[in-house]
Amino acid sequence: MVEGGEAHDLRRAGRPPPAEAEDRLRARGQDLIVTPTADRWWALVDAELSGPEGDGSDILAWQAAVAALSLGSVSAHLIPYARCRLAELELAAGDRAGAMASLTAAMGEAEALGAGLITGWCRDLAARAGAPLGAPSEGSMPSLTEREEQVLRLVGEGLSNREIGERLFISPKTASVHVSAILRKLEVTSRTEAAVAAERLAPRV
Repeated sequence: MVEGGEAHDLRRAGRPPPAEAEDRLRARGQDLIVTPTADRWWALVDAELSGPEGDGSDILAWQAAVAALSLGSVSAHLIPYARCRLAELELAAGDRAGAMASLTAAMGEAEALGAGLITGWCRDLAARAGAPLGAPSEGSMPSLTEREEQVLRLVGEGLSNREIGERLFISPKTASVHVSAILRKLEVTSRTEAAVAAERLAPRV
């Protein structure tokens, strides 16, 4: 029996799964996805399996998925993910304006969530379209608050959250919250990367 993951692997390898594999996947899904928001999840499943080859290539299916997911009560990151997938298809179809509109919306949602992976996909796709989207310019700094800039300077000095708290008269927990916000805004994963990014983007920090 070919299950969902195996069917996906077969498709990626250029070997289509048996015709009944998708039916079995959907039948199993009907047993598992029984929440009040099942229609939204199924819209995403339909989009992922759309197109003649079942490779998620139907623009209308992705438009429907975006509309369904935007109703809410699903994992928030799925909305910018679906918009990004839609933008990719719109771009391939020659609808550059539609693609950029989808990407702009996806980018804003992904950044608000701190979904760096999706943000990166949006930027890569926009760059391929010849319209870099939201990329920081040389010498500019993403919108950090004054307090975050203060914290970032101290991160650059190698101070711990406790030491930052003592220096700025805030609790270590508050310092940790600021550091997390800084890492998200700079789209880095470590304090060292944050200090390096700050030096590259804005020597004044």
